Amino acid sequence: MVTDLERNVNTCDQDQMPWVSNCGYDAVGAILKELYPSIKPRGTDWAKAGEVVAYNQTEFVPEADAADTYFDQEGYAYVPNSCKEEGTRCGVHLSLHGCGMGKWLIQKSWVENAGYLEWASTNDMIVLFPQNVNS
Repeated sequence: MVTDLERNVNTCDQDQMPWVSNCGYDAVGAILKELYPSIKPRGTDWAKAGEVVAYNQTEFVPEADAADTYFDQEGYAYVPNSCKEEGTRCGVHLSLHGCGMGKWLIQKSWVENAGYLEWASTNDMIVLFPQNVNS
């Protein structure tokens, strides 16, 4: 995943974990602008504007199929503070990481560094980050 955020571990010429690189291009912004043409500009402090919470993924996978799905027990969701206020309508966006980008290997690097949180923080958007295990 390419981004323009300064905090990412990799430079653009590095092809290594955590597979998120600062290449001077906001790929998440480009994706979200295509999906939501009236989206507001991204924020700069997602941590003040909301929180990343863990959720139990096992309740969404039938027991008989659990061994075949490679779902981790826990996934993450970013919930803007605005979405916690009664009466606020919030969208939900699903962010799927690539191979080798689950929390089992890179912890929350995909969640916190890909760029979704900045956009979600100003757009009343809950972002779900399901997690897989090594397969």
